[in-house]
Amino acid sequence: LERENGGLMALPWGASNTIAACLMMPLFIAVERVFTIKLIAKPFLVRTKPGLLTARVGVINKKIDFAPKKSGLKIMLFAIAISISAILITQSRNVLITLTLGMILIGILTKNTKSILIFFAVVTGIFLVTTTLYAQDLESIFSARIGGDAQDVEGFNGRTLLWGTSIAYFSKHPLQPIGYFGMLAEVGHSAHNIFMTTLIEQGILGLGAYLLFLINNFTFCISKISDKYLSAATRITMTIYLITMLVMLLQLQFEDSNLTAQNIIYQWVFLSLMYLHAYCDVHAPLVSRQNRHLNTF
Repeated sequence: LERENGGLMALPWGASNTIAACLMMPLFIAVERVFTIKLIAKPFLVRTKPGLLTARVGVINKKIDFAPKKSGLKIMLFAIAISISAILITQSRNVLITLTLGMILIGILTKNTKSILIFFAVVTGIFLVTTTLYAQDLESIFSARIGGDAQDVEGFNGRTLLWGTSIAYFSKHPLQPIGYFGMLAEVGHSAHNIFMTTLIEQGILGLGAYLLFLINNFTFCISKISDKYLSAATRITMTIYLITMLVMLLQLQFEDSNLTAQNIIYQWVFLSLMYLHAYCDVHAPLVSRQNRHLNTF
């Protein structure tokens, strides 16, 4: 049960943080799916009054039921509960904090308390099960993370020390970037902060390019949230995507960005979904979308 032996999930030291962070992505996608389940109208091109030589083509709006059966919804909610449970069992403090903030933000910005209620219901259930089945081991379960045996809680398990060392190194070599993955060889450790790691390894220009990349993603997402031509479901989806992006970015302030799968792999999958979703909105008026397309030229 001790953290250095893998904790409740019996994972190697460090693996729990990465797994917990990667679990956040499918979790947020599932939460978004639960929020936006509804009937939507989709335009279809159909032939009307076909003749021998000509056929008229018209546009109709047909209701398509994207809502799964009740059993499917229950399975989805169960999957969400399993994902949250797995994250809790990893005992990853920074992921738990960012996940909690993300769920609260979703509830506030979408004006819907589903995410908050689901999250805290699962947390309460896990706590009750833990206190029932592992009552004799509670001290071991919590002491390694927040109790007397916890290592450097105030310094985030030595991360503040790594940040200070990294800043000192950059101050001595401000114009000498050491290349991708160079910190481990040159400095002996990672900065455990994506901005600081990028600054030292890729230099000022590299950090500037990364910031432009982030700004572009954020502005795109915000513009779609405020786009009156998009459906309410799409705007809710983009709101949840924006929160997810912020949560992932916050979590990367405490992890080795070169070694965490959510930065190497999953953020690209997430960004693909985010950009594609706005262009797949079938609820937006067809004429308005065509006009907006023409106005871009």
